[in-house]
Amino acid sequence: MKHFTILFFFLAWTISQVQGQYSDLNTNLIPDSLKKNANAVVRYDRTIVDLSSKKKMIVQVEYAATAFNERGKSILAFSKSYKEGSSQIKDIELEIIGADGSTLREIKKKEIDDFAAFDGYSLISDARRQSFGINSKDYPITVKYSYRLESKNTLSIPGWYPIVNYGVAVEQSRYQLIHPDQSINHKAYQYKAKPISEGATTVFELKQAKALTKERYAPHFTELAPHVIFSPTTFIYEGYQGNYTNWQEYGAWVHHSLLDKRDNLDKTLVKAELDKIITETDNKKEIARQIYDYVQENTRYISISLDEGGVQPMLCQDVHDQKYGDCKALSYYMRSLLSLYDIPANYVEVYADSDFKKSYDPTFASITQGNHIILNIPLDQDTVWLDCTSHDLPFDFLGSFSDDRTALIINEQGGELVRTPAYDHTHNRTHYDIKSKINQEGGITSSFSYTLTGVPMSQRLHMKNKEPHLKEKFLKEDFLSSFKRLQLIDHDYHLNESDLSSTEEISLSSEHYGEIAGKYILIPTAFQSMKIPRFKKKKKRRYSIHIHRAYSEESQQIVTLPAGYTLYGDPHKETISSPYGTYDISYELNQEGDLVISRSLVVYKGEYENSDYKTIKKFFDRILQEEKRQITLTLSS
Repeated sequence: MKHFTILFFFLAWTISQVQGQYSDLNTNLIPDSLKKNANAVVRYDRTIVDLSSKKKMIVQVEYAATAFNERGKSILAFSKSYKEGSSQIKDIELEIIGADGSTLREIKKKEIDDFAAFDGYSLISDARRQSFGINSKDYPITVKYSYRLESKNTLSIPGWYPIVNYGVAVEQSRYQLIHPDQSINHKAYQYKAKPISEGATTVFELKQAKALTKERYAPHFTELAPHVIFSPTTFIYEGYQGNYTNWQEYGAWVHHSLLDKRDNLDKTLVKAELDKIITETDNKKEIARQIYDYVQENTRYISISLDEGGVQPMLCQDVHDQKYGDCKALSYYMRSLLSLYDIPANYVEVYADSDFKKSYDPTFASITQGNHIILNIPLDQDTVWLDCTSHDLPFDFLGSFSDDRTALIINEQGGELVRTPAYDHTHNRTHYDIKSKINQEGGITSSFSYTLTGVPMSQRLHMKNKEPHLKEKFLKEDFLSSFKRLQLIDHDYHLNESDLSSTEEISLSSEHYGEIAGKYILIPTAFQSMKIPRFKKKKKRRYSIHIHRAYSEESQQIVTLPAGYTLYGDPHKETISSPYGTYDISYELNQEGDLVISRSLVVYKGEYENSDYKTIKKFFDRILQEEKRQITLTLSS
């Protein structure tokens, strides 16, 4: 009780100091240096995380931010998550402040929404969220709020992220961690200042930080903005106690505390059910393929977050009986089914994101680095990778959601870092075979096959189950949008899972393809645009250039010309090569008098210095110029 009283007065004193120091939120007081390139400014952001008890965490937050325009208003919203039953948010105070620093409105508790944090596909969840959105037509506008979060779980300590987005400057951000009776490890990224340590208190601070500007093909925002993550050496989570200081120990705790007793399948009955659909074979990879198909056909993905569900999967028998589960449950269920046929598989944590291939940090273990579970099957001469939540992804293919990054295997031996498969330009391929006929008015009829392999294939899996009218809508609006007065005659889609490819057969006509100019018809070189990186003209590039994924594209178009027409000028052939990729283009008449247009592009994965920007831009601009080239047809004399 004495300790609690001292802590209460300490927190009250520190909060009053902040309120006194930042009581004036007049926007005229924001330094001009912070307004440059900024849509918003964080006026102050103070977080106190108290871990005086190993069984409880208290987080106290004081925050104020000013938005200058509509693009900056997202940082004004109050939106905080908590776990019903083990955490709660208390003492919320929220005010809307005018440009002159005066209070326009105090938000009452009943105006703050408190709702189940469903994500659109969750069946059941004890995750909740308290939220209040700000809508304003007048800028600048400021919001300030404070709240206290109390949690019985000490496994996941909030990280410090002082700069939350591009175009957001920071006057002051301060993070204070109080941990008198235990050791807390931390890892700082893009933050070079030394933390202030005073006994059991550690403080991180950032002042007068200018807004970060966005650049194409730059590193991900989290690789540019300063932040610090934390990991307790000892903790409690939903009644489970544990400790770890490295990935091996972390994996051992997860396996023995959260996974070991979840396999409660009725093995005799379930195997008898599987034996009916699995063809006789000694090939373990083929058996795994058939079980994967079974799981895809007989379960559905939903998000489960109830009781310990944030980390621990459902019981395997529940998944089997109820035919649903989240990524943890479906992966562990698949692992259990494989074990019935003596096929070992590993439960794998990974950070999944198609736009950002974030890897686990080999030097720092923490529970906050992953957001998804997949499976890894080590066979004698091969390793199979499975994402058990997808009903579309083919067997042994992860797609762009979790490819080419460091993940964590969790099994009986503990945790071990591993690299997920990387798909290079020989895997990620796009190929067109096109046959077209142009009439004397510049109209075109065309039939072509469009074959995708690897990641491009996975990005078009949504076509597989689309209704015909939705397929046509997509093709007209997105894929074939460059054609004027387009008539889609026929479309068919085929998925070949064995070689990770899909093929679309498309027939179309368009009244306006070629441009008539007297006795000439001008037609585009590119029937369908290739995915060519585009770089803006810049006097100075700030960040390095990252091309995250390699790919290749090929196109061959055979064009039957209108009667009496031929190619004007000489055939054309060009090759452009660089360390960043290659491009080839040629067009000429064949023996039958048809025009043959061939194009190919290879883009390599790479990370390049910002000093290479002009060279990279020049290379891809040359390709774009070739792609924009027009071919001239003329009446024969």
